[in-house]
Amino acid sequence: MSSKPGLVIVLLLSLAAACSAPPQGDAELYTPAADAVVEDWSDALSGTFREMALLPEAEFIPAWQAEHDRWLTQLQALPGYAPDLETAALYEARLFYEWALGRLYYPRFHGALTRNRAFEPSASYNDYLAEVDLSRGDLLELDEYTSFIVAKRDGDSLAITEARGAELNNGTRNLTSKRLAHKAFPEGPVRCFLEREALQDWLENYAADGLTTEPDEIAAACPGPETEALLVQVAAELAEREGHEIRVFKTVDGNALELHIYQPEDQTEAAPAMVWLHGGGWYTGSWSWCGACRWFKVRGMVVAQVEYRIVGRHGSTIGDSYQDALDAVAWLRTHADEFGIDASRVAASGFSAGGHLAASAGTFVNEGPSRPDAVVSMSGCFDLTNDSYTIRHAGSMDAAKALSPRFAPNPSGPPMFMANAENDDVCSFEEASAFASGAQDVGADITFLPQDGGGHFFLRDAARAEETKAAVNAFLDAKGF
Repeated sequence: MSSKPGLVIVLLLSLAAACSAPPQGDAELYTPAADAVVEDWSDALSGTFREMALLPEAEFIPAWQAEHDRWLTQLQALPGYAPDLETAALYEARLFYEWALGRLYYPRFHGALTRNRAFEPSASYNDYLAEVDLSRGDLLELDEYTSFIVAKRDGDSLAITEARGAELNNGTRNLTSKRLAHKAFPEGPVRCFLEREALQDWLENYAADGLTTEPDEIAAACPGPETEALLVQVAAELAEREGHEIRVFKTVDGNALELHIYQPEDQTEAAPAMVWLHGGGWYTGSWSWCGACRWFKVRGMVVAQVEYRIVGRHGSTIGDSYQDALDAVAWLRTHADEFGIDASRVAASGFSAGGHLAASAGTFVNEGPSRPDAVVSMSGCFDLTNDSYTIRHAGSMDAAKALSPRFAPNPSGPPMFMANAENDDVCSFEEASAFASGAQDVGADITFLPQDGGGHFFLRDAARAEETKAAVNAFLDAKGF
């Protein structure tokens, strides 16, 4: 008798094996369908989250979980799906970290949308973080994952700053707090990603200002081509410091604040000077942020670009930034002879926050070396009382009002040029217009160039920049600069 199984037995064994084997996925079939679902959820989730963020915590948690589960069900119902399909796991990870990001953002959004600034989530609200893997180096190509870990780090960094702020005011405050927050992440690819991201963010927002050993420390811990590229960028930023005079105009809490001074070539007589105050919301920014400085240098002016205290570097207030602006003007005037400057023609200019500082100096100071002899303000803020951000960084509503030129038009102030754009969503055009009108009504010398239809960064438009440059030059010509 043959020992081979009969045909019926073979068929039964094959059927049993087929029934017990896990289904095989089809990535080529699954991926385009999943892409379509992702596009739908990307369009929907932002609006859905904002609606759900209005809910009390006890209602938000199950509602947001149900929203996650709804989209997960759609992903798992697609043709080609199988539980062990690697492609499917990546799409599910994208959805999970999108959901986790919503959980992370809920307390802040709920407080803002309900105008409950004192809102705090319950003690158990963050228990969901136990489900979140913070060491998924294999997911660093997913935007949803990197967005989550950066947001998580930023929240931890803010908590560190609030708890230990006085220890961090060392000129790299924002970077220091982030690097302390990175210790909550396991050593490896994710922590290195965050280290590089923090340094990249610093370079974008502060240039190389304040950096000491941080780039080398990050390079030693996280070697590789991405880090090498950052070191090249650091070197390029540091090279910007070459070829001009750099002087410390004041030292505060151990922080040396510098003026970067550019003198005209072949200067033979005393020249007018322009003190430049960069933008960045009094929070970020670098002395090197000065596209308009070319205008002044071409005119033959001495240009002094200021490092003043800002929140992200020094934990300062807007009032601190303002005092630094005054001290920079006074220092340059006092040292006019060293740089071939006509001490009677020291002007101040700036963009955005810097425009506010220049305009404030021209509004609030009536005499003395810190009073500029002319002001050029571009996209400057003139009323700090209508925005929670400016009130917070001023220190109080009273401080915000005291730092708002709108409320103190000065008939004896120096001549001032203002350029503000109609659609500026950072520094209000209406408030700038109100200041200009009020100042002109009391007899102040104000030249106002409204930009119809432009936004806060209207100078990025070539035609608007040329128009503004021509108007600034005409103003300076008329005022003897």
